[in-house]
Amino acid sequence: SDCNDVEGYPIFILVTRRYGWYFAVVYCLVVMFMMFGLFNVIVAIFVENVIAAAKSSEQLMRKQRLRDQAYLADKMVELLMVVWDAYQRERKRSDHIPITQKMTLEELVELSAPMEIDRMLWNKLRHDEKVKAIFHDLDVAEEDQYKMFDTLDVDLSGTIDVGELCEGIAKLRG
Repeated sequence: SDCNDVEGYPIFILVTRRYGWYFAVVYCLVVMFMMFGLFNVIVAIFVENVIAAAKSSEQLMRKQRLRDQAYLADKMVELLMVVWDAYQRERKRSDHIPITQKMTLEELVELSAPMEIDRMLWNKLRHDEKVKAIFHDLDVAEEDQYKMFDTLDVDLSGTIDVGELCEGIAKLRG
């Protein structure tokens, strides 16, 4: 086996008998020092890997948040397009201003700033399949959708403006 002689006697005991107990103390100290050193290196490698993984995870989360903000902006553009079309149809406007998917959220918010969504229009929108799909994609809970008009109308004016809509939907996500 490892530390035995041919007859099965432990080499440590044989060497201690031959060279004395000083050797045994030195041998134990060297073995203990090597074990502590070895385990210290193993723990250091483990801690280093954990810290590297945490940094990597933090970077991935930051990228995900940025992508998530871009996704929110894209979905808000889709929502505002549907809301704008419904608003224009509801008001039977002859000066219908077409909006396109290429517009940024800021451009859309500026264009649709005068739009005020009343409860009747909101109820129609809430039952629209496109709006339901957008709410689903944005992880707006179904429970939140039932009383969403009251939640979004923060100034209690009886209408929702574009700013209230965008801010409220962003807060209702997830």
